[in-house]
Amino acid sequence: MEKQSDEVKQPDETRQPDEARQPKEARPAEVGPPVTPARTEPIDVIYGIFARPDETLKALAERPRPWLGLLSYALVTLVSGSQSVLQMRQAGVAATRGLGGIILMTTIAGLVAWFVAIGIMNLAAEVLGHKGSGLGLITVLGVAVIPAALIVPLRVGSRLMGLGFLSGLGGLAIGIWIIVLQVKAIKHNYQVSTGKAFAIFVAPFALILAVVIGFVFSFGVLLLNSPLLRGLPRLPGLP
Repeated sequence: MEKQSDEVKQPDETRQPDEARQPKEARPAEVGPPVTPARTEPIDVIYGIFARPDETLKALAERPRPWLGLLSYALVTLVSGSQSVLQMRQAGVAATRGLGGIILMTTIAGLVAWFVAIGIMNLAAEVLGHKGSGLGLITVLGVAVIPAALIVPLRVGSRLMGLGFLSGLGGLAIGIWIIVLQVKAIKHNYQVSTGKAFAIFVAPFALILAVVIGFVFSFGVLLLNSPLLRGLPRLPGLP
């Protein structure tokens, strides 16, 4: 009997170690390599908007830098406006004496229209039930237009090579690229789906179209009811 009790008291060498007997919930989770967040310095942003736009826009939406977005949009608007005015001068539409004033007014008008569009987008996002940072929207939308700066060297290069059609095709491709970046910027700023981000993006254009249609309809009704048209001969069959 004593031998049997001794055998029972002896530890079982075939038992699993303590770590193996721990429940799965108690085991420490495997830690992967640390994720390095995208940097938001100006040089890094310029590189990131071309190389890894999603990470860059997401980082800027989380840490807004509105001065960077405003500066990016202002510079791109200034360069694009200058190029357009120079083409107008070459065509004889704009005078050389007032060239600087035209460029300045074009830049200011572009900035005003941009801020109005941002306000409409922010309102549309709130109507859809999503609240985001207005400063973040200024940041990401301003940075998203950086590829527009490529239009100037594209036009110059195509003119030097005598391939004018490349300027049109390249401009169309860059325009589509910028639209995609702006939709992604809205998506990361408000954390919405791509469809809702596109709906927010087109909200300013839809509002402008609705205003124009309403104005034309109202003007047409007033014109038809005006005394000027009452004395004119009417077509047969019309009241």
